[in-house]
Amino acid sequence: MAGSKLSIIIPVFNVQNYLKQCINSFHLYNKYKSTDVEIILIDDGSTDESKNICDDLAKKYEIIKSIHIQNSGQSVARNIGLEHANGRWILYVDSDDIVRNGYIEWALSVINDVGSNDIVMFDFKPFISLDSMTKYNSLLQYNSEKLKVVTKDNAMYYLTTSKYGNYLWNKIFPREVLEQVKLPEGQIYEDIATAYKYFEACNKVRIYKDVVYYYRQRSGSSVHLINPIDQYKSMIEAVKSRIAQLEFFYNNRYFKAYKNAKYGLMLNSISLIKITLKNGFQKTSEFYKARLFLKNYSCNLKRDGLKRYVFLRIYKILPQLCEWLMRKKR
Repeated sequence: MAGSKLSIIIPVFNVQNYLKQCINSFHLYNKYKSTDVEIILIDDGSTDESKNICDDLAKKYEIIKSIHIQNSGQSVARNIGLEHANGRWILYVDSDDIVRNGYIEWALSVINDVGSNDIVMFDFKPFISLDSMTKYNSLLQYNSEKLKVVTKDNAMYYLTTSKYGNYLWNKIFPREVLEQVKLPEGQIYEDIATAYKYFEACNKVRIYKDVVYYYRQRSGSSVHLINPIDQYKSMIEAVKSRIAQLEFFYNNRYFKAYKNAKYGLMLNSISLIKITLKNGFQKTSEFYKARLFLKNYSCNLKRDGLKRYVFLRIYKILPQLCEWLMRKKR
């Protein structure tokens, strides 16, 4: 394919306080060639200074493109970014996160050392602010010994763990794989709905065992919603996506992943039921599926924790009491 070998797609929405930190972490003063890499900023209808920052960055750096769209959500922004990308390889980065020093050189080395239809996962660490971090700027250098092939069975299992997860920003994707399944528009948890499909479509999944990416935890982000109606909608989507994922794991005999994925569905089911009852929202089909799932869920003290274990055991016997408590609890 003509054009850039590596495309980095960054959806942007009202992150004026974080976007420059994100871009600075790429260390673009290294003067990368546009034939090797491009960074595509998709301004998703920002109402703060983010849109102007995108344009300023595009003027400053040859490899940055700034594209503006009406506010449509992260999945739409990522899809549009993919349509404008010239690379054979795609990386997603969230605009409030940062990458490790040497990220681009590392990624270029990785894609030159793997098959054309392989997906690469890598380690990440959460953070709250740059002040809380000490080693994020340490130089990342590619080491082929840290790159390992994993079986599809194990790869699917890793999607259900907190270490790797369904996230799109800790993986390198071949463009051809992403084009097979578009991200569902309007969904917050689009990664849960698609990551396993990408893994199934690729040739091999590889893991690079080193921290490459830093994920910012902040209120107001897509996974830390404050508004109850937003929480309600997001949990409906999460339950729907996790049920579909579970069915896929079972039907394709990824039983290790199937067993572990139940934990995520349990957490989302409790959240959906609680949010629905506390706020008097409509009881959707996902609500009733979540309720049925919890009644049949096999509790595990070590995995679920004592408080949740006791709650789930009681829920099996006295669901009405548990839901009454959910409704009343503040």
